[in-house]
Amino acid sequence: MSRLHFYASPADLLVVCKTVEAKLALKILPTFEVPEEDHSGEFAVYHRFENIPDLGYAQQSNRLLAPVCVVIDRDTPIEPGPVERLRGNVVKRFVVVNTTSHDGSVEFRPAGEFIDGTIIMGEIMSQMPSKASERIMRAFRTAMQKHFGKTARGAWVSPGTIERIKAGGRATSFYDHSRPELMDVNLDELSQ
Repeated sequence: MSRLHFYASPADLLVVCKTVEAKLALKILPTFEVPEEDHSGEFAVYHRFENIPDLGYAQQSNRLLAPVCVVIDRDTPIEPGPVERLRGNVVKRFVVVNTTSHDGSVEFRPAGEFIDGTIIMGEIMSQMPSKASERIMRAFRTAMQKHFGKTARGAWVSPGTIERIKAGGRATSFYDHSRPELMDVNLDELSQ
């Protein structure tokens, strides 16, 4: 499993995503659940990160709850997978699009700017490592190294995030944590 963590303002994240798009032909699919076993509807598919609604704006205060997208080579067919879940006393079958069904894909949790300008940590992860998924991970890693250049606590930190911290803002993985000093990035933690 390969993983990248990052703190990025929406503008900084878009710069990284455009750099990756310039190298790789990708498609991005929001993960979802459909409550019918025989789902035959269309999936939302994006070929440019900038077309994803609210990219870089966190909807949740916790990085683990951030919406997830599947990023995969544009020519790879997407196969939704059935999943059984217990709902009440009944086992129901759902159709899902996820990275564990596609070994050439990566999971992309952009997170980003939250309600008061705080930056919530994002994540890119290859759950099923393959040459194709590692190529995507490498493209993101290279773009973050080039455009962000700084790390803290093992995560890439964008220039826009650094400016927000300097201005008294926060960059964190858990907004509502009872001990923010454990979760928030400080300027003195930035790599040189």
